[in-house]
Amino acid sequence: MRNYESLNNINSATSLRIELENAQKNLIQVQNKAASDLSAEYTSALNTLNEVLTGIDGASIMLRSIYTTYLQGKYAYERIETLREEAVERVILIRAMSRSTYPQIDASLQELVKASQTIVSALSLLQGEMQANGALISSSTDRSSVNTESAAASADLSATLTAIQDISSQKVTSEKNIADAQATLAKAQAAFPTQEDIAQKQAGVKQAEASLLSARAQLRKSMIIAPFAGVVSRIDIERGQTVSSATVAVSMISVSGYQLEANITEVDIAKVAIGNEATLTLDAYGSEQTFRARISSIDPGETVIEGVTTYKTVLDFEAVEGSVIRPNMTANIDIQTNKKDNVISVPQRAIITRDGEKFVRIDNNTIIEERIVTTGLAGKNGYVEVLTGLTEGEKVVTFIND
Repeated sequence: MRNYESLNNINSATSLRIELENAQKNLIQVQNKAASDLSAEYTSALNTLNEVLTGIDGASIMLRSIYTTYLQGKYAYERIETLREEAVERVILIRAMSRSTYPQIDASLQELVKASQTIVSALSLLQGEMQANGALISSSTDRSSVNTESAAASADLSATLTAIQDISSQKVTSEKNIADAQATLAKAQAAFPTQEDIAQKQAGVKQAEASLLSARAQLRKSMIIAPFAGVVSRIDIERGQTVSSATVAVSMISVSGYQLEANITEVDIAKVAIGNEATLTLDAYGSEQTFRARISSIDPGETVIEGVTTYKTVLDFEAVEGSVIRPNMTANIDIQTNKKDNVISVPQRAIITRDGEKFVRIDNNTIIEERIVTTGLAGKNGYVEVLTGLTEGEKVVTFIND
């Protein structure tokens, strides 16, 4: 019966939901158990099948030996050999059959019943002949083997029939359990209101949500929300004043995450990259107090300032207290674009460029020698890295008074 109270009563709805979820879980558990139990029965049946096949093989070997030793050539006993051969053929057929699916296993078990019945018939016929003619088989050991194999074959036939019956019973039990679980689930599902009932309630909820969103939108129009945490530094409008959307109403200072903007000329922009470290000073605090920063972005487009092409570069300050920085302060920046340790360097003025090659003059025991060099990085202190052409300790002439 459908429970309409759940549309308005959250406790009732929760109870129905829990009941439905439990019914769904129970159905899954019953289905899983049914599959597991049936798999166990088929596994047991396969074990029985293999054992019975082995038993039939043993009985066939024994019968063949008895027939060859005592009965061969006697027309009255050819029926025993015929039954044995029929059983052997069925065993060969069973072993050739695939047993990868349950129906294939069922078919193998049915064939096994026929093979078992055939070998039991052969052994029973031989036992009857033995009772009618005590001198038919002279060896007491052979007579005992016939009786033993006959009892074993009957037991194997019974085990096979039991395996088939166990599978059938398990299927019936599983089907009933699944049907009961499905009925319980159907009852739990039927307790919920129809989709139309829920749709009406959902429509009411959506209408209420739309009203709430409209109210929030009206509220947002009456509020000014800062895009970051900071301190208001200036208010440029007054209450009741009419302003346009382009008017700056409030100025703020960030309490953290300070940035510096610099316009780097096109001559130098190729030397810098995002992530480069920088050391800078602020005019307000003099050259003694230094700050550290790191390039966070470089504009892909140019900015022309007084006819010079530049690219706006943003640097993020590192570990700066809020009370130190003020907006629009002037900064002097040194950007570290590369760094090398333990290199040979000479003053820039010691480098002579002639015919596309670079030279330095070496003081070699009062003899001035010119030597070709290759240079690397140029530092801000006026020194240039020498990659080849000089060794550490050589004296370099920086100036000759002609």
